[in-house]
Amino acid sequence: MSRVGWVSLLAAAILTGCHDAEPSRIELNPRVALPITPPEVSKQDKILRVFTHENSFPPLDFGLPASGPPRGIYPEILGALSRKTGIAWVPVALPPGRVYEGFRSQDSNVEIGCNPAWRTNEADISLYTDAFATDSNVLAFRKNHRFVLPKADGPVAPPKTVGTIIGYVYPSLEPLFHAGSLVRQDVSSEKTLMEVLAAGRVDAIIITRLVALYYLKIGSYDFELSEPRDALPLSIRIHTNLAWALEPLNRALRELADDGTIEKIYQKYR
Repeated sequence: MSRVGWVSLLAAAILTGCHDAEPSRIELNPRVALPITPPEVSKQDKILRVFTHENSFPPLDFGLPASGPPRGIYPEILGALSRKTGIAWVPVALPPGRVYEGFRSQDSNVEIGCNPAWRTNEADISLYTDAFATDSNVLAFRKNHRFVLPKADGPVAPPKTVGTIIGYVYPSLEPLFHAGSLVRQDVSSEKTLMEVLAAGRVDAIIITRLVALYYLKIGSYDFELSEPRDALPLSIRIHTNLAWALEPLNRALRELADDGTIEKIYQKYR
């Protein structure tokens, strides 16, 4: 049997054991994978579909494994939340460009590590938990190729090309993109960002700081990083149809912050 086949059977088996799930919450996307919920949480009243990156996004999310539970900071936080709340999570793999479409159609109805500033066009269907962490972006340059960012109203010069993720918003660079002082080049993943910079296909990239530090730590690349920028608190975004989940998630997040669980998870991957 194909992986999709046995995964679908597994998801169906999980859902069969749920005795209080509404039909609209159990129509799973065919790309679902192994549940994030720890095995000790055996019976769930609610199963939510959480967006996960189609490609690996370490150390936040290492992608969908061939077997075993997903790895990374976000899957571990979701697992800890499951133990606290009894909420089960089924990952739904989507490319970054389909995040909006998938959330509005409820192929996925949860997105972890999100900020309202990134999803302004879906404010009408989005609720956010309390923040559980803060992260920022950095600009990365090849060695000896660092440059000073232009000003949006400065002298006209040949624009530099900056690698970006399709569908992502970068508050500190948006005025420069709009003015044509920088040229945006979209790719599908942060791993691809690192690759196109190493190949010299862009002048710089803007990338999640934690992800950049991870790749530098494992020795894959040798880039220069700017000071952090675009620092924003990170929350869990849930669909407005799941308003019932907001308070238990907030309560659990506070407990996980107070007992040091979230910080331990982050430290594990730093």
